[in-house]
Amino acid sequence: MSAAGTIAGGREAGVEFIELDNPAKRHALSGEMFRLLERRLLAADRDDEVRVIVIRSEGPVFCSGLDLDEFTAGGAGRPDSVTDLNRMLDTSAAVCGAIAESRKPVAVAAQGPCIGIGMLMFLSCDVGLMTPSARLQLPKALIGAGYFAPVLAKLLGPRRAKALLLNPAVTAIGADDAERWGLAASVLPQEGFREAVRDYATALARLPAGWLQLQKAGADHPASSLSVRDAIRAGAHLDAIAHASEFARTAAGNAFGGSVKPETDLPGGINDHLMLCPAAAAQSGSVITPTR
Repeated sequence: MSAAGTIAGGREAGVEFIELDNPAKRHALSGEMFRLLERRLLAADRDDEVRVIVIRSEGPVFCSGLDLDEFTAGGAGRPDSVTDLNRMLDTSAAVCGAIAESRKPVAVAAQGPCIGIGMLMFLSCDVGLMTPSARLQLPKALIGAGYFAPVLAKLLGPRRAKALLLNPAVTAIGADDAERWGLAASVLPQEGFREAVRDYATALARLPAGWLQLQKAGADHPASSLSVRDAIRAGAHLDAIAHASEFARTAAGNAFGGSVKPETDLPGGINDHLMLCPAAAAQSGSVITPTR
């Protein structure tokens, strides 16, 4: 395994197991891991020997989000740092799009917390499997936070999504709630979780490939008004606006353990920039007024 982590795994009985492998950083995804992951997903989708795809990891955390060391090493306070970060975040649309748009059923096996891009991958898959200790957790910093509202609204409906996102007491969706709301297919016991996932996936892979693809395509069709890829990209507009505000940059500086306060900022507040971007305002569902 490289210092930046890697994507491991193998194939068994028609199941492509794709393993996030960066235990030193709780399986945070580096830029190289993003590239490898997208490559593996696309290759598995093209390979007729693959019937089912499973994304998993080992240890207490499924995925802790982006590897922000790549960003901070380049200097979070540089004038083009927001552009660099949004470029890195935009790769999440490619990975999650590859998961959602694969012809093969894709399962995500979350044995622990899914944070940031880990949560987006879980929400993008066809079958989400969790242990009781797993949870879908929004990032604590504002980095990437704009990506979640459109996806949750697509899956849960705008009212429930706003009830979650606009509740200061809610920082994560637990396994039981995820199963009850249809975000998770099943919550399985912690002990023997990997074996149970493997047994499920190999049983699924014994079904005819054409039947599996037909079921996935048929289930996706009624909900295709806004694809997962488009929902995530819609969040990029919110992020671009958020990153332009003094509020977001100060929060980012605190997250990185130092001051990243720019000498100048765009005129007006975040509400003004929402009004300059009607599409982003429509996605937000309301005018945002941040408070310190």
